[in-house]
Amino acid sequence: MKKILLIGAASLALAACSSGGDADKDGDGKVSAGEVKEAMAGTEMQPGEYEVKITFSEMEAPGMPEQMRTMLMESMAKKGLKTCITEEQAKNPGADMFGQNDESGCKMEKLDRSGNKMNAVMTCNTGGVKMAATMDGTFKSDGYTMNMEQKITGAPSGDMSMKGQITANRIGDCPK
Repeated sequence: MKKILLIGAASLALAACSSGGDADKDGDGKVSAGEVKEAMAGTEMQPGEYEVKITFSEMEAPGMPEQMRTMLMESMAKKGLKTCITEEQAKNPGADMFGQNDESGCKMEKLDRSGNKMNAVMTCNTGGVKMAATMDGTFKSDGYTMNMEQKITGAPSGDMSMKGQITANRIGDCPK
């Protein structure tokens, strides 16, 4: 569940990017922290508090009882993640806004943007649990809508795959 929420927060940061195409400028198949920073120069994201909601249209979890799967999908739909983008982060965003740091185990594989549309691929590896997410959507300065697909392997509860949507909307100023 924590990784799922991380993707919601990461996709909020993705919506802030303003690159004119693939951010992998050196063509090595990874989007480095420096390439993320360059791609995000001139961000259009407004600072403030955002509410991120994740809904799943499909979830495959072999071995998970149907009742538990349904409960998890419904629970995620009711929960919202609130995150704050400070004025400094909005002016000078970096890879840490994506969840790409040493502690998270997450790396951006692909980051493309054209106009108000974008797509991204992110992978995370934490404690042997691997997650791969593909996101594709549209954004504006105060929110976004992303369609996503996630595959999680190595989790104690077993492998999972999910399809859904992440939406985020600015709900006001950051709490003091």
